[in-house]
Amino acid sequence: MNAAGEKPARRRTRALILAYACTPGRGSEPGAGAALARAASAICDEVTVITRPSSMEPSKLAAQLGPNVTVVLAGPRSGTLPTYANYAIWILRSASKARALRRSRSYSVVHHATYASDWLPIPLAFLRKRDGERWVWGPAGGATYPPKEVTAAVVGAGMRAEALRSALTAASRRLAHRLLRRRIDVAIALNPDAALGFAPLKPGMVLQSSNAALDYDSWPAHRSPEPRTVLFAGRGVAWKGLLPLIQAMEHLPGWTLHIAGTGTDARPYREAAKPYRDRVIFHGRLDRDDTLELMNKSAVFALPSLHDSAPWAAAEAAGAGRPVVCLPYGGVSAMAADHAVVADTSAPLPLALAKAVTRAESLSLPAFRGHTSDSLQRTLATAYAIPGIQK
Repeated sequence: MNAAGEKPARRRTRALILAYACTPGRGSEPGAGAALARAASAICDEVTVITRPSSMEPSKLAAQLGPNVTVVLAGPRSGTLPTYANYAIWILRSASKARALRRSRSYSVVHHATYASDWLPIPLAFLRKRDGERWVWGPAGGATYPPKEVTAAVVGAGMRAEALRSALTAASRRLAHRLLRRRIDVAIALNPDAALGFAPLKPGMVLQSSNAALDYDSWPAHRSPEPRTVLFAGRGVAWKGLLPLIQAMEHLPGWTLHIAGTGTDARPYREAAKPYRDRVIFHGRLDRDDTLELMNKSAVFALPSLHDSAPWAAAEAAGAGRPVVCLPYGGVSAMAADHAVVADTSAPLPLALAKAVTRAESLSLPAFRGHTSDSLQRTLATAYAIPGIQK
């Protein structure tokens, strides 16, 4: 109360969000950027989003993100250069746009949202922090480094590439965090590994939250699963763990494995599946609705990934009431919540996955539908220090 007994006026919350990927319905990373912008729109007075050019006009994109959102474009159009080259150019150009915007008006929050990697440099490293600004980074992840023996069991001949990835991301993280040490007020981690990885940054606060806001109401009607069916849905890159999952079929007589995703029908996977004939079914790349329908029919979802930070597929499987078989690393178990069935990696990996799949089918689980826009709004309200709707 002031001297006249009136409540002081609430300070307007203006958020400047830097989101390299921010387009609804264009995949998990652009979808995460869009979900964060929409959540910010719901709790802030004004939101300005700096993002890369896309096929959508800025005014149309802004209209989809919120009535109080302005979209500013920076950087080259996606696809003109390799991904990381595009991102590097965007970092510099978005920082320049942010400097120009901050010359003409003040922002209470400056938030780097995507890419959701804690090891890549971000535009905030090239800005000077102003009095009254609250700097936020995340949700982000990437600080997951499984034991070498487990990595070898998952990727096989790709071990050198994984070792190189580990070395490069660790070095890049040290640099990115050194540039921003003690300048970030709130770091939002996608999973427990990421929360530990943010420690050298010395942020004022570390929160843990997913970056997913799923529209559960649009999903197919719930149905009883087909017995002894397991689904893998994801890209066919080695570290996703598809190969040991196929090998686990040796220990799962009477089970059927459905496989969906870009690159999952590559020759090495088809060769590995030959001993199991019609018990391994390759669907190739499916659209999201068909994937959700297949998830709805399967008894178990499996994603034995080495270092996924926050796979939306695991959240979707939990939302369908399916147990999620995973490894004890990264963000799969965090996204699946109490639907996670973690394989014991002290055993040979195919056998460990088979035992986890069998154990998972015996569970009777309700649908977990906690990855909502409301949940994301509460996380951002805490990060932005907006009273009344915090966690």
